[in-house]
Amino acid sequence: DIRSQIEAVFRGGIFQPELLSSYKEELLDQQQGDVKAGAMKNLLAPIDTVLTRLVSAGYCAASLHTSVVANSVALLYKLFLESYFKEGNQLLCFQVLPRLFGCLKISHLQEEQSKALSTSDWTTELLVVEQLLNSVANNNIYNIAADRIRHEEAQFRFYRHVAELLINHAQAPIPAWFRCLKTLISLNHLILEPDLDDLLASAWIDAEVTEFRTKKAQETLIHTVFQTYAKLRQVPRLFEEVLGVICRPAAETLRQPVLASGPSTVLSACLLELPPSQILDTWSLVLEKFQSLVLPYLQSDADMALKSLSLSSLLHCIMFNMRSLDSST
Repeated sequence: DIRSQIEAVFRGGIFQPELLSSYKEELLDQQQGDVKAGAMKNLLAPIDTVLTRLVSAGYCAASLHTSVVANSVALLYKLFLESYFKEGNQLLCFQVLPRLFGCLKISHLQEEQSKALSTSDWTTELLVVEQLLNSVANNNIYNIAADRIRHEEAQFRFYRHVAELLINHAQAPIPAWFRCLKTLISLNHLILEPDLDDLLASAWIDAEVTEFRTKKAQETLIHTVFQTYAKLRQVPRLFEEVLGVICRPAAETLRQPVLASGPSTVLSACLLELPPSQILDTWSLVLEKFQSLVLPYLQSDADMALKSLSLSSLLHCIMFNMRSLDSST
């Protein structure tokens, strides 16, 4: 098996046990400014050496470079964790992550540059970002309290940066885009909280999703969002954002009704678990928005008619999927 042979070469070359101290010097001591000036010359810097070579041109065909770099990033992080991850090394295993992420093209995109990458490149790199984030989640590398108290929220700031990139360059046709967002909100809902309205717009309300696998990824994300805010007892706050997006002017084309069968099923399941007080608060919010922002302007306005249909379907979903006040039905 060629892959196994490649992994064995990497383990025996750049992930030897005796190189752990060099990785710590490069990724931890240097990061914290603990390396003395004289010692800098003798710093082995294995990560810098590997990544400099990885992003350089000329070792493969230009048409393959993006794919080679992206898949190498995923493999390098996998092998790094397999070689060095243990209790107490969480910060080390995080510090290598931004360095690897920086090799991907999407890490350098500015606003309005989404079209700088082809759909194929987006798919390749988002699949790698998904693998990186899943590795963080599966290995418990991100501890919210430890990151805030001991490390000045270094991890949180990085995940916020990734979230902003994903939201600013929405890729709704690609299932991995939804899965990356789902993992981020599972790590810490505050990572996506500042962009909650844009998340709801680009991943749900304004998203045009037709392909089956993409729909399933979208539904899983929506379910995670609703579950998260239900656990936080903040569903009315979430619905405030949902209603705000529905009621703002549509962008280039008229916004279609929001409750397709998939999202409707997800929302129904969530509503059944909520206490009546939150349901009533949400119900009141929908009615208030309808009466103040839609009803007065409904006549002869196609956009308002669609908004009315969305709000009506939401209200119907809430009313017919809430528990009665005695919780018996």
